[in-house]
Order: sequence, then C-alpha cells, then structure tokens
Amino acid sequence: MGSGGGTPGRRGADRGTGAGGFTGQAMHVRVKRKDTTFFLNVAPTDYVLEVKQRLQDLTERDPSEQQLIKGRAVLDDAKSLAEQRIENDDVIALVFKSGEGEFEPIDIDSFAGAKEGAAEAENEPAGA
Repeated sequence: MGSGGGTPGRRGADRGTGAGGFTGQAMHVRVKRKDTTFFLNVAPTDYVLEVKQRLQDLTERDPSEQQLIKGRAVLDDAKSLAEQRIENDDVIALVFKSGEGEFEPIDIDSFAGAKEGAAEAENEPAGA
C-alpha cells in the first residue's frame, strides 16, 4: 500500500489521521496551487477550516487568505469534507487572496483532468 521514495516538488502533511480513531476512514487529497502539490492525509469528518489550518503551516498564509475549490465549487469552512463530497484522491485547488481583497484565479496545470493525469503518473516507473 505504501509507495517507495519521495518525489521532488511534493510536500506532505501527514498529521491527524489515526489519532482520532478514524484510521478506517483516512483518505488522501491533493491540494494544488500553481506548480506545487500538497499531499494531505485527512478524514471525511475533518472540516475545511482544519484543512486550511494544516495548509497554513505549509504555505505561511492565514486560513482567511485561502480558498479551496473542487470543480467550480468553493468549499465552505464550516462544513466537513464528507458534507462537500470530497473523496479519497480528490484534487482540490488552492488560491490566495490578492492585495485587492479578491481571490486569485485558479492557476494549475490541467485542473479538470488532474485526477486522471496523476493516476497515470503514479504508475510510471521511477528513475527514468
């Protein structure tokens, strides 16, 4: 079930799963912003605000300056991932608030097909 070795450019936050008895419900999501992907272990019962707080440790941006988006829907801080139909291996876009107080547009490679493309990339042999 584990994968061997790390991949350059990947950052992870593997805290919080298992400790609350949610080991069976643990899942992974990929949060993408520009050319960076954050791999997070989460539980369906985690609230979006909790995910943003984990991202704060990685991005040094306050949760109020972050917006998480799945498809075209902005995720609600006060709702759980399960309530917003976030599933294992989903790709979520991360955007930051700009100086004018508005959120920047999504800027990641092939956001719509990111889930399928990443699955193909994970199956490629290492060390090529």
